Amino acid sequence: MNFLTAVNTVARGVDVLDTITAAQLGALTSPEVRRIADEVNTAYFYFYSHLTAEECPRVFDSLTINTAQVTFLPDSQVDTRRITRVVQKNTNTTLYEKQYEDLFMVPGGIFQQTGTPVCYYTLGDRLGFAPKQDKDYTYFIMGARKATRLLVATEDLLVPEQYSTCVTDLAQGYLKLYHRDPDAKSYVERAMATFKVLQGEAAAVLPVRRMYGML
Repeated sequence: MNFLTAVNTVARGVDVLDTITAAQLGALTSPEVRRIADEVNTAYFYFYSHLTAEECPRVFDSLTINTAQVTFLPDSQVDTRRITRVVQKNTNTTLYEKQYEDLFMVPGGIFQQTGTPVCYYTLGDRLGFAPKQDKDYTYFIMGARKATRLLVATEDLLVPEQYSTCVTDLAQGYLKLYHRDPDAKSYVERAMATFKVLQGEAAAVLPVRRMYGML
């Protein structure tokens, strides 16, 4: 589902406008259109942030890091909170994830050592490795695509198609709350209930997909 379709679905559901054009959405000069667009984005960000990394569109990045770098920024599209795999190209080794606090708090531990990195950690949007690099290494990074605010009519919601109704239902609920519609609560509850069911189905399917190399 693209942004314009989602916005029109919400508008029709709340009976505020018949049809919103791409030009209206792009200009956002109408307060009503702007509010609908904002509510769709709010609902979209909520559900996208609660998806597993496997359910999100995936991004692949390759970076060569030299010994002078302690932490670095991966590609701006990579969501560092949901990295699924980091592979060191030189040795074809998969690095495991560690919490920065756990590495930092161990006196003389792996964080203070120098050698071939065996683990990675995140600091905000940045990545770091331990032990500290003894030479230049190239890393392959795999993870979920970072969601950005939807602005253009043709932009697609990054949530899988089955979650699109969750986004539009929740956005309608938010908009009905704004208009003091007594049905608002039922829309919000329906969106959350549908999402919970779909998450349960995904949890059951993902291990099978991993087993057969479908991810």
